[in-house]
Amino acid sequence: VSADGSPVRAWADLSWHLLQAAHERRSVKIEVTRGGVSGGTGTGSGSGTGTGSEEQPGSARAGTELVLAALDLSAMTEAELEGDAITKLGFRLFRPSPKVTTIEAGSPAEKSGMAAGDVLRKVDGKAIGGGEDFVRAMRASPERELTLELDRAGAAITVKVTPVRVEKEGQSFGRIGAGIDDRPVLTVVRYGAGEALVKALRYTWEMSIFSLKMLGRMVTGDVSWRNLSGPVTIADYAGKTARLGAVYYLNFIALVSISLGVLNLLPIPVLDGGYLLYYSLEAIRNKPVPASWMEWGTKFGVFVVVIAMSLALFNDISRLLAG
Repeated sequence: VSADGSPVRAWADLSWHLLQAAHERRSVKIEVTRGGVSGGTGTGSGSGTGTGSEEQPGSARAGTELVLAALDLSAMTEAELEGDAITKLGFRLFRPSPKVTTIEAGSPAEKSGMAAGDVLRKVDGKAIGGGEDFVRAMRASPERELTLELDRAGAAITVKVTPVRVEKEGQSFGRIGAGIDDRPVLTVVRYGAGEALVKALRYTWEMSIFSLKMLGRMVTGDVSWRNLSGPVTIADYAGKTARLGAVYYLNFIALVSISLGVLNLLPIPVLDGGYLLYYSLEAIRNKPVPASWMEWGTKFGVFVVVIAMSLALFNDISRLLAG
């Protein structure tokens, strides 16, 4: 419900806060609610418990337990921060038990008595953590009878199913012919025009400062230059976010725009920030900057930009080759 006192209304709120804290190698105070739990403790280097008694932003509803936890991120490594850092920290969106959506005619699933709408609970007595667990269990058991425990309209039932063996691209695995749905449970958070504008300005400012900090840490060697991306990666992610929907695509384009804006304002000749630097020096000296300064400054600026673009393109190609 909150991170360092800031209310968490959406997954993006939490992930953005944790990402900043992880790069700064600092501790984060997390507040979570637990229903029907007594004497629970938080996770991390320190925790405490209490009961929420009144409604307020970032607080628990009456009757639920408010758990305080200290998440120590001081030991995070650069390797752990690459990719999906939030998942590596142990945070995952809640996914309900997988639900059967389709049954192929004549498939092992149909012969076993499975039906669309069944909720999968256990495979051979082992609880199913999600759709990936179920698919993994079916693929690993070709031609072996499995016992599935299902929930059908509130009633617990048990069926026997034997995955058929499938040979594909040199691999052998089991398949039962059932489609499942285990998408995360999501809720849409909407803001009024005024609140949305304030959040947009705040996020733009925070992202700009974060980008500058990351650039500074790249220069000092505290952050790997592999985090630098170029046009190939940008085009790749633009396509991926476009397939997810207009909101994801526009968010990505806004992120790229902020990053480019920050880079363009760096005090490096040939960039707009370089010209602002010249104007500032001219104002301080009360006379134009010598032409020789501008010539050497331009050469230095071109050198820096070419090196940065080369590194970004190298990283793009490396990511493509690595898949």
